Amino acid sequence: MAYCAGRHNGNRVWVYDLPSQCRTGDIILFSSKDRGAGFIRAFTASEWNHVGMVLKTASNLSYIVEWGGGVFGCDLVERLVGYRPEVHNIAWRRLKLPPHADRREVETSIECFVIDRLINDPTRVDNELFPFRRVLPSYFRHLRTSNLRKRSPVIDDLSSLFCSKAVAVILKHAGLLSRNVDANMVFPKHFSRPYDSVMKYQQGASYGEEIDISFEPKPIRKFSQALLSVTRLHGRRRRDAAVRLIQAAARGWKARSDTRRLLRQQMCNPMAAFCRAMRKCLLSVRSHSSMAERNASMRHLARTAQPLATPLRVPQTSV
Repeated sequence: MAYCAGRHNGNRVWVYDLPSQCRTGDIILFSSKDRGAGFIRAFTASEWNHVGMVLKTASNLSYIVEWGGGVFGCDLVERLVGYRPEVHNIAWRRLKLPPHADRREVETSIECFVIDRLINDPTRVDNELFPFRRVLPSYFRHLRTSNLRKRSPVIDDLSSLFCSKAVAVILKHAGLLSRNVDANMVFPKHFSRPYDSVMKYQQGASYGEEIDISFEPKPIRKFSQALLSVTRLHGRRRRDAAVRLIQAAARGWKARSDTRRLLRQQMCNPMAAFCRAMRKCLLSVRSHSSMAERNASMRHLARTAQPLATPLRVPQTSV
């Protein structure tokens, strides 16, 4: 799947580099392919239909916390790679705090609230698969006004969460979002850059640009990085190095392609012969009346199946 490099600001981050760059509180936005996601995007007039938050523990492990019929946390890279066939685009937004803010305190507050109140709290139960009865009135209020704030602090019901409400509740607990914000009126689009002025984050917090996450395979990534490093050379050395790099990659790809082709040939030909012989013998067994003829047919079937027991030979292709 191709992800548009210049869809937002031209920046991209490789999914396997993300754990070393992200921090607790960062936002992951999703644009999925399924019909339900398309309905949400049309319903909210937005590019995004799902949102999750990054949680990075003290052991330097990165997780994504999201709501999907319940709040759960998964390994960040594993979850994003699993999402890959089902999405149009995934973007990452970095949480930015001013220099005078105690980031460690903010991150600890987020981690404790997520683990103790949203994931491990036995008294908190998600009693609805999707709380339409709460979302629809909030959506109609949103059509009348873009103001997410009430005149007094809003106490959010943790038993009826959805993806964007869960993220909003976490930010409210960390003090990065006003307690007057009605989390029921927060949708995934509100965590995109055009709605930063609507969210009005507190304590000087803000979110950075939407950076697309790329999913190219590791060999392709390694090759592209090596090719880009060649540009640091000059003149004939740069040209020769680029030629050698491209030739080595082409030989490797050709060798792997030839190996797969020969393997398919070795597997398909005996299998096809075996299937034809088995079908012929089974038909003959049905038509034979005597036990001796049946035994002869079964012995012939066993002899035909013997070549399949021999191991396949993989050709050694020199590169």
